[in-house]
Amino acid sequence: LRELYSEALHELVARKLILQAYEKSEQKLQPWMVDRRVEAVIEEHFGGDRAQLISRLARENLSYDAWRKRLEEEMIVSAMRHQFVDRAVIVPPAEVRAYYASNRTEFALEGPVRVGMILLLPREGEDADGLRARARALLKRLRDGQDFETLARKESDEDHAGDGGDWGYVNPAESFRPEIAKALEALKPGAIGDPIETDNGIYIVRKTAVQTEPYLPIEDAWQTIEARLKRALAERRYHDWIERLKQDVHVRIYPLP
Repeated sequence: LRELYSEALHELVARKLILQAYEKSEQKLQPWMVDRRVEAVIEEHFGGDRAQLISRLARENLSYDAWRKRLEEEMIVSAMRHQFVDRAVIVPPAEVRAYYASNRTEFALEGPVRVGMILLLPREGEDADGLRARARALLKRLRDGQDFETLARKESDEDHAGDGGDWGYVNPAESFRPEIAKALEALKPGAIGDPIETDNGIYIVRKTAVQTEPYLPIEDAWQTIEARLKRALAERRYHDWIERLKQDVHVRIYPLP
């Protein structure tokens, strides 16, 4: 509880400092920008029904004007952080390479084969022949050059559909049922196999790549490392920025009794 209290208190102080810095700056958020954000929130969370929002606010004893002011302040804090912190965060390529060299074990591969997978399940009213026809049509689109990841996100009913059907590097014999592992074994890197019928639906698999090294190549790990280093650098710059803002005011922290 004390840790949470301290974190929340310091975040509130930082928020107040940022809002005060905004008032002194020449940068001003236009009312129409706030209105647009309000409409987006109503559309996303309340199905476009403003009455539902008002009803929710009433249950929380919060007026619409107070809620709108809070939303505006969130936009201000986000914009100020982007201007003074996030926009200036650049990770030199040398730091990415150094991180990879020092932390290679973080990128150990679970298996030698990178696999893409699409699972087709019967749709309402679709019989087995209809499912087979849909699988053949999808396979033709893939072999005609359409993007595997895009079609996986749109067509697949498998858990990795949101990742474009990408399973990453795995050991097929340990990760998949025997018929899928056997089909992958027969494929060359980059090839897409014929539809595999099972009692769980029809699978279309791609052997994306074969990796002989035990670690993910730096090219594939680059984006993850860069994002991680950017987050760490952004947090340091954010902390330094808040400390600079504190120099212009008197901040007194009351400890939790």
